Amino acid sequence: MGQKDDKDNCNTAIMPESLPHGAGLPPGQVPVIGPEVLADAAEKAKLIQKAQEVLYHTPEARPDKVARVKEALAQGTYKVEARKVANALLTEHLPPSKTKD
Repeated sequence: MGQKDDKDNCNTAIMPESLPHGAGLPPGQVPVIGPEVLADAAEKAKLIQKAQEVLYHTPEARPDKVARVKEALAQGTYKVEARKVANALLTEHLPPSKTKD
């Protein structure tokens, strides 16, 4: 009786026939997913859930600021300070610079 056939050691699992099968595998079989892949997927799912929670709790607009800007626009007194806008964009979207002290 010797060694088992390679096909006996195949990492496949039987699935119901109604589900799609994996590429290159016979119908009804899919590769078994290892613990490393499951752990990575679980970690990604946690990050996605956290991002969704942050988005859910973040207001779409700041009503107080929107009201002030609308009022200033209506009165013609709204002024844009380009330097402030540029600095805010750079500060928010670029990593801090490493300068010597």
